[in-house]
Parts: sequence; C-alpha cells; structure tokens
Amino acid sequence: MIRFLILVFYYYLPVGFYIILIYILSSISVNVNNLPVISNDKFMHTLEYSVLGFLFMRAYLNTAGLNHKIRGIFTTVVFAFLLGSFDEYHQLFVPGRVVSLKDILADTIGGFIGSIFYILVLYIRFRKERVYGQNNKV
Repeated sequence: MIRFLILVFYYYLPVGFYIILIYILSSISVNVNNLPVISNDKFMHTLEYSVLGFLFMRAYLNTAGLNHKIRGIFTTVVFAFLLGSFDEYHQLFVPGRVVSLKDILADTIGGFIGSIFYILVLYIRFRKERVYGQNNKV
C-alpha cells in the first residue's frame, strides 16, 4: 500500500498536474492577430509536450520497470497523441483558438522527444553510477 502511494504521489501526480497546466493554458483566449511569430507556436507545442513526455516516461518506467523502454516510448507517444488530440478538440470551444493537425503532430513529436530525453538521462545516471560507484555523488 505504501509503495502504491509513493508511485502515485511521486511519479503520477506531476504528470496529472502538468496535464492540468496544459489545459489551463489552452483555455486562455488569444487574439491570433497580436501574436508576433506564428511559427513559434509549433516549437512551443513541441516543448510543452516534451516535458509531458519526460514526466510520463519517468512514471511509466518506474512502475513498469526499466526493461520496458521501447514499450514506454510507444505508450508515451500514443499518450501524447491522444492528449494533444483532446486538447485540440477542447480548443474548438475556446474563442480565438484555432484547431490544427500540425499542432497534434508537434505534440506527438514532443512526447517522443521527451521520452527519448528521459532514457538519455537514465543512461547518463547509470553510467556515472558504474564509473563512480553508487554512493559517490558527482
């Protein structure tokens, strides 16, 4: 029971809070004519969902096990696609927002980048532990 609570609060709660943040930000009406650079929008979508992909991959691998990296990447990409699709649908009802399939693609790519980045962080961390030992902090 304690392990379950640790998993929920330490790994999945940040994912949940970040999803709430995404939906709060996407609920804000914007005037498209006042935006300085529209192409920056795709970068922001990718960056936003990269963080989500990182957090989701962290939660997934710490519950499913570190041997499930490929499945974790696939699950994260599907999760980012579904969440991005739902976010775009949600924006249909927000004044001043425009629905775009390119945004969903940017969200999906962001989820992929975030999951790969988490695996890279794991690799670097385990490599340092192997070189310097587990008790030495570098």
